Amino acid sequence: MSTDVTELFALPVGLYPAYKVDGQVFYSSDKLKQSFLIAISKSSRVRHVSANIEKLVNQNTIIPCFKSKNILSFIKHKFSRNPEKNVVAFYLPDDKKVLVIIDNDISLFGTSANDELALTTLHECMHLVAGRNYVNFLKVFRPYLDKFYKNFFENYFKSNLDKKDISNITIFISKLERYGFRNLNQQLKQYYDLLDKIMSNKTKLSRQDFKIRLTKLIVAIKLLVANVSVLLRNYHSFTMVFTSLNNSYKKSFGKSNTQTVPIQESIALSEVAAIFSEIRPTDPVIKRLFKLVT
Repeated sequence: MSTDVTELFALPVGLYPAYKVDGQVFYSSDKLKQSFLIAISKSSRVRHVSANIEKLVNQNTIIPCFKSKNILSFIKHKFSRNPEKNVVAFYLPDDKKVLVIIDNDISLFGTSANDELALTTLHECMHLVAGRNYVNFLKVFRPYLDKFYKNFFENYFKSNLDKKDISNITIFISKLERYGFRNLNQQLKQYYDLLDKIMSNKTKLSRQDFKIRLTKLIVAIKLLVANVSVLLRNYHSFTMVFTSLNNSYKKSFGKSNTQTVPIQESIALSEVAAIFSEIRPTDPVIKRLFKLVT
């Protein structure tokens, strides 16, 4: 008996193939969807947007799926995620859908598990909102983005930046997020040159120290895009970058980012919204963002 078939016999009955990603089939069931929505409605963190989430589930935009051994290895290989948690989710930018992978034992749902499920889903939904309606995502979330990136770049480069500086930086990052890296080295040079031009007369660092920090940031971004495993293996080499990003969350939104290694923010504005949604899930702006896709 094949591994796939063996796993299917170990999973709950009533399964059907819900989605396929790069040949990997993800299975769901009506019971799982129902349990997922019940868990969402019971979490105080997302109750204010539970109707929006339910609509996205019914539209097959958010797809709750069962975890299996094949799924675990697939997630780890393709998405460089730790799949060992009870709940793992990821946004598929090409398809503009969110897959939520849930441990088979749905009886584990309780207060803490509901919140884990809710916040994990909420995080990926912020990427979904940006992916489906980027222009209006920026309009709604702009004040939060400006605060975050001002705090990060001023702290990292020991500088004082004005509104135009921050706007030029976030516009550049938004283009990376929307259109991707078609020529990585060329785009990273443009990023380097932009920050050099903006910061050169505003940083309190010596020219040498400034170039060291700028180069370290650009190298971290290159590894994030090209080989995230190498980046994580050399974590301590980029501590200054990670710490400055994390401090920006604390200064901007009141809490540190305890969910991820902060670096994706350097190339994706929606990552700031995603972490913000976990830090302040009941903030009214979250409801406004969901309205852009529901």
